[in-house]
Amino acid sequence: MVAWLWHGAWGWTIPVPIDWDPAYYLDVARSIARGDGAVSGAMWHLSGPDLPLPQPADLHWMPLPSRVLVPFVALLGDAGATVVTALLAAAWVPVAAGLAHHLHADRRGILGAASLAMLGGGYVRFLSTPDSIAVFGALAGLTWLAAAHGRVGAAVVGAALVALTRGDGFLLAPAVGLVFAGRGRWGAAVGVSCAGPLAFLAWSLRNLHLGGAPWLEARRHTSGALHIHDFLRGSGGSATALERVGAAVDGVQGALGAALVVGVVLLPVLAVAGGGLRRQRPLVWGLAAYAVLMPVVPSVLAPGVAASGSAFRSGAALFPAGCALAALATVALGDLGHRVRGYPRWLVPGLVGVGIAVGTVGLGHGTWSARPGPPVDCTPLEAALEAPVLTGRPLLVRVVCGPPAVVILRDESPADVAARARRHGAFRALLPEHDPDPVVPTRADAAALLPGWRERSPGLWVHPDAPSATAAPTGW
Repeated sequence: MVAWLWHGAWGWTIPVPIDWDPAYYLDVARSIARGDGAVSGAMWHLSGPDLPLPQPADLHWMPLPSRVLVPFVALLGDAGATVVTALLAAAWVPVAAGLAHHLHADRRGILGAASLAMLGGGYVRFLSTPDSIAVFGALAGLTWLAAAHGRVGAAVVGAALVALTRGDGFLLAPAVGLVFAGRGRWGAAVGVSCAGPLAFLAWSLRNLHLGGAPWLEARRHTSGALHIHDFLRGSGGSATALERVGAAVDGVQGALGAALVVGVVLLPVLAVAGGGLRRQRPLVWGLAAYAVLMPVVPSVLAPGVAASGSAFRSGAALFPAGCALAALATVALGDLGHRVRGYPRWLVPGLVGVGIAVGTVGLGHGTWSARPGPPVDCTPLEAALEAPVLTGRPLLVRVVCGPPAVVILRDESPADVAARARRHGAFRALLPEHDPDPVVPTRADAAALLPGWRERSPGLWVHPDAPSATAAPTGW
């Protein structure tokens, strides 16, 4: 309950999503809760497939983060998304405590693991917005716990669910399989290791059925793009082997940096020390294997997409276990200080706990100050909310403002923009005065991108042939 209230309080600082991922998941959850099915009202990239709006959901992202929101969104509206996400974040607490118990922590270590997991470290403000982080960390933690207790069926189900939560989630399965291999249970190891990739394959076949050849082309763009902007433009080429190796090196560096931020510096260092204390445990072998696979493999397979926050989100699979290992090391340091210097046994754990708590609050407040809300202004769209709109931030415009949204990028040709506008009936365009993203067009780009369109109100352009404020234009 305390953990749920803690994360729910942080959720108050993010009343609507401010990132692409949670905006997308909430949009899909709303559609399912309304009875419209698993669809999305935003076309947010040009890599295809260019299907009519609303488009089938989850051709890029995985399905589970939106599905867990549906019952609560149906009952409570958007507030339900915060409620269930905070509950999932609170589930990290008993998972961390259970992992600490498996690693033979005493009562102090179990309590310390639970306390660290409750705080959330650098994840704290993101654990109450409907992103994949809370559900990924909870499911992965339960899967580690199942493997630690030798429960094959639960580990298979957990590995499959994790693979349906994030695009790189299938990597958890072989790491969990290593836990069984460490106990000589080779059949179980093979079964668990295959569960994640098979679940990913099954979902990919679903996407191929819905998207056809254009979906395969989108996957090629995903794999070849060296930067997320290349993927957005649909210009992802074919990254060379050397470029992929360089991306893997960058991915490892980025993952290390993310770990230090998420763990407020102290947590990952202590977790490594705790892993050293329990290095004979197969669970530690599996955790170490995932820590290596997670930043390297996605960076090789899809460099640009992986560099846009994958390590930060996918690292959640290690956080509850990291709290357990860090608590072990902290208690051991406290005991060492007592034996060598006569310090109270609680001194080192207390100092570590205070340091991580202060750092957690500082990081949460820092992200709140830096990104207090979504960088979209819905004011110009007060009328005709049901009509599609062109925008450089289609996911946020869709979930914050309401209308179907179609992407427009700064360096596009006017002919391409016009063709897409006709295809989707988007006769309005929302262009902000300023935007920090270099591919998002602003008012200064309107003349080049939208020749002949008129500015009806500051930031809102309308095609001259649009017959009314509520009907899509024809014949242009």
